Amino acid sequence: MQYTESNLALAAQHDGLPFPLVLAHYTPTLTVHLPSGTLTLPLQSLPALFTTIPDPRQPRGRRFALVSLLSATLAALLCNHLSQLAAAQWLADLSPAAQAALGFRPGVTPHQSTFNRTLRRLDPAALAAALHDFFDPPPSSPRPRGSQGVGCDGKAQRARFHYTPLAPGMASVHELSAFCAELGIVLAACAVSGTEEKAAAELNSAPTLLAQVKWAGRVLTGDALWCQRSLCAQVVAAGGDYLLTVKANQGHLLDQVQAWFAPHAARRYGFAEPPEDRRETATRDDGHGRCEIRYLCATEDLAAGLDWPQVAQVFMVIRTWECKGAVKQEIHWGITSLPAGVADVARLLELRRGHWRIENSLHYVKDQTLGEDASQIHKEQGPAIMSLLRDMVVSLVHQAGSHQVAARLRYYSRHPMEALTLLGLPLAENA
Repeated sequence: MQYTESNLALAAQHDGLPFPLVLAHYTPTLTVHLPSGTLTLPLQSLPALFTTIPDPRQPRGRRFALVSLLSATLAALLCNHLSQLAAAQWLADLSPAAQAALGFRPGVTPHQSTFNRTLRRLDPAALAAALHDFFDPPPSSPRPRGSQGVGCDGKAQRARFHYTPLAPGMASVHELSAFCAELGIVLAACAVSGTEEKAAAELNSAPTLLAQVKWAGRVLTGDALWCQRSLCAQVVAAGGDYLLTVKANQGHLLDQVQAWFAPHAARRYGFAEPPEDRRETATRDDGHGRCEIRYLCATEDLAAGLDWPQVAQVFMVIRTWECKGAVKQEIHWGITSLPAGVADVARLLELRRGHWRIENSLHYVKDQTLGEDASQIHKEQGPAIMSLLRDMVVSLVHQAGSHQVAARLRYYSRHPMEALTLLGLPLAENA
């Protein structure tokens, strides 16, 4: 999003903000006049983007600005204070300089109820747009084709099922995320209704999520649920590629791929000799008490005979691992729009493994480190807003160069000023 003096002023007028927004001339800063005074924010910072989010409160009686409430909640999460009550208590104990940097009068900070009432009424789509604008700006130069894998998957918040139980056999999802494995950041997110079966919820919201991502030079990776003609066509039309697992939900496609990789595939397809294009690679990992071998075989021979949007290669992955003396094996099949000249077998295997970083580096961290599954926030849009703020925390920590999120949050809890600096909030000298 491009920010100018005119569109920021219009946004302020449209959103009914109780303070005017003024773009400082000749400097990339945004000056916000709050009830507590004037706050100057770097233009390309999350607090500056928060000013574009509509405030659902009536203008009369707004004691604290929305940009300050969102910035304080995000800063508290960065400092390992994971609930709205903990955020309110942490904010009250901050130094006057830190409170002023967040836009509060020294010694005058909001109660937990203010955070709860305000955040649960926000529009998750507006906050998701701010996340997208900050973490996925237009690239300075074109990305090479297939250079970044973007894993897309849904996630549920288990604590919410205690308040809105589902019918037996239903497994809902509350958020879809697009996670860049190479960068370790959430490029886009989409809140999902918690009343649908998991597959239906993901597929209904998937086009909205994919439309937010700048796909040029990127590859959609996903499980078999995302292997849909419409989704593949949407990504390719946006300039991207896909690499997806094929399972029984695409039965005819699966039969064709399995038949090619089956023994005596040459006779099945009428070839006098084995197929010409059969490329292979394998990796071995030893650690955590087990040995794991991944073998991938790919071909372009079958692609021309498949009725699928822009498919270029098909592949088979055999995963074998030994744990406590027992040997286990899994076989999976997949398709991709990346030709062999762009992505060789080693790159295909790397992209497929990289997809699971959305589970290990995002979903697991949100549950175990940021306490999402245990969160007691369940009313209206509160859970969706807090989930998006947790996405921002994970992305900020990874963007800062740290891969150990839990350790970094403990560090920021001891050095809160550095957390504010990470957000781009200006601190008074000699604070």
